[in-house]
Amino acid sequence: MRDPATGELHAVSYFFGWGNRVQYSILGSDGRARRIVDIECAGPTAMHSFSLTENHVVVYDLPVTFDQKAISAGRAPSANVFPYRWNPDYQARVGVLSRASDSGRVRWFEIEPCYMFHTINAYDENGSIVIHVVRHPKMFASEIPGPHEEAPTLDRWTIDLNAGKVVEERLDDRAQEFPRVDERLTGRRHRYGYSVGGKLQVGDNVLYRHDFDARRQQSRSFGAGKGLSEFVFVPSQHDAPEDHGILMGYVYDGGRDASDLVLVDAATLETVASVHLPVRVPNGFHGNWIPDH
Repeated sequence: MRDPATGELHAVSYFFGWGNRVQYSILGSDGRARRIVDIECAGPTAMHSFSLTENHVVVYDLPVTFDQKAISAGRAPSANVFPYRWNPDYQARVGVLSRASDSGRVRWFEIEPCYMFHTINAYDENGSIVIHVVRHPKMFASEIPGPHEEAPTLDRWTIDLNAGKVVEERLDDRAQEFPRVDERLTGRRHRYGYSVGGKLQVGDNVLYRHDFDARRQQSRSFGAGKGLSEFVFVPSQHDAPEDHGILMGYVYDGGRDASDLVLVDAATLETVASVHLPVRVPNGFHGNWIPDH
């Protein structure tokens, strides 16, 4: 994750061979490692993501953990067995690490059992940390290849640093994933976010635009049988206001077995342009935009 103010790259890494440890690291704009912190979790968790604010790093110690039985139960590792499983006895929690401190001390806050792959963004506000997160009730419990468990929802988690608790709030109960934000606001207060919803595994997807200040959502369907990849926000110019720009993503048309690169207005979700491709673009879920300057 890139901090737009400093140009630093922040990362959290996990590996089942490290046991209960994950590693937070910072790379400077010169490509050199500036800080590496070992964080001890409650167990060998699968930490898919983390969050960054101006003052804090937030990590997620959630109940999907390494399961040796999944590998050793009569199946060789070479059989491509996914080694992580839902662990109902594992306490879900979030950890907060100060970006300014060199101590590596983490404050832990318990939350309700869940799993998350992605957040829209996080920011500091009045002694709290606000996070907009796609929350899965559980993961890798009955559908091992995943993610095919209960539908993921859009929630707001507010970490009250003074009270020592997390307030969890449901913002949108429709199934959705692949959330994005204007990356110029990574770690800063944002008003808008974007995600892909609908029948996530079978197409018939819709594009959502979330206005968190007005607590209002817009949606755009691309038609029956259309599968969406993650849509990326691109500002109209480098100093444009938030939400002034386009959303760019691939739309797969099952009827003709080919994809379009579609650009829509971020504020209205109306099509600005479509590039019709003669082939299917394999669904890579995520997307990124890199300007040529």
